[in-house]
Amino acid sequence: VFGSLCFFCYQPLLIVNNMLSKESVKSRIERDSEIEDVGMSFTEFSYSLLQAQDFLHLYKNFGCKIQIGGSDQWGNIVSGCDLIKKVTGGTGYGVTLPLLTTATGEKLGKSAGNSVWLSSHKTPAYDFYQYWLRVSDQVVGKLLRSFTFLSLEEIEQIEKEHLKSPEKRSAQKILAANVTSLVHGIEATQKSQEASKILFETSIESQLQLDPDNIP
Repeated sequence: VFGSLCFFCYQPLLIVNNMLSKESVKSRIERDSEIEDVGMSFTEFSYSLLQAQDFLHLYKNFGCKIQIGGSDQWGNIVSGCDLIKKVTGGTGYGVTLPLLTTATGEKLGKSAGNSVWLSSHKTPAYDFYQYWLRVSDQVVGKLLRSFTFLSLEEIEQIEKEHLKSPEKRSAQKILAANVTSLVHGIEATQKSQEASKILFETSIESQLQLDPDNIP
């Protein structure tokens, strides 16, 4: 009950008109307006209030002045900055990063159900490697630029070589090797590469000889 009261005591400081003007809210309402019994729930609408109050709590109790999030979080972060100013007179800052999307424009993330975890307990190294190996040709260049330390010149050369024989997935193999090495180490990456080669590039006889210990 106390938590609920704390939540509502700050709400008079956040104007509904301002919340409705947020691009994320406007686009959602416009998108669902023509579909019967579909729209934004109170839970979704109030998420901005919760995130704003969370930013205020971090600002007051831990000296947190900057919140970083995906570009779809811009409205929520700005609400937090507004609340900080109204309650404390201080200044909060927001930084957003472009969202990573699939070739069809779908957001990559846990809420979309297509994410991978850094922990090997949640996503084993082999599955992690396979995730990057399976990305489409349309996004592999963007992911190389976002998740590896390869130079732009190297990536451009990789893309040129990839276009010569896309079926070999050379760009995806480089992406998978680089990202898996960064997260799980070289040994786990080599085991993942070996397992992938046996499973997908060799005969059934060779697959039967695969040592399970070589699948990280």
